[in-house]
Amino acid sequence: MLSKGKYGTAIEYVFGLKSKGFKSWFKKVRLWLYVYFKCIDNHKTFSQDMLIETKAEMEHDALSSLTKIKVPVLILCNDNDPYYPVDIVKEMGDLVPNSKVILYPSDRHVISNKNYSQDILNFIKIN
Repeated sequence: MLSKGKYGTAIEYVFGLKSKGFKSWFKKVRLWLYVYFKCIDNHKTFSQDMLIETKAEMEHDALSSLTKIKVPVLILCNDNDPYYPVDIVKEMGDLVPNSKVILYPSDRHVISNKNYSQDILNFIKIN
């Protein structure tokens, strides 16, 4: 589509569903990555490669994979992370059996909370 100049159709295909939740959020992230990498496009096949990758990701059902995880999982995130909205983090926690979600007060992506290391150690000790 991109090689034929059909940018609107390609973006519509990549962006796809207009629903809310984990799957929709992943599509928004892919769209952002596409736009970002398109600006630094230095590969002849980049456009086609990106569409192939996006199609494969859209066809993969990550949600059903999350419910099959058998080991304890600790999910750490800041409560105002610019890349991972709290509702997505909580939804992931609800989907992964035996998981624990810890949200730290911050609007940054990198966790720098003083309890971070201790929270990880406590989780390891309990599990």
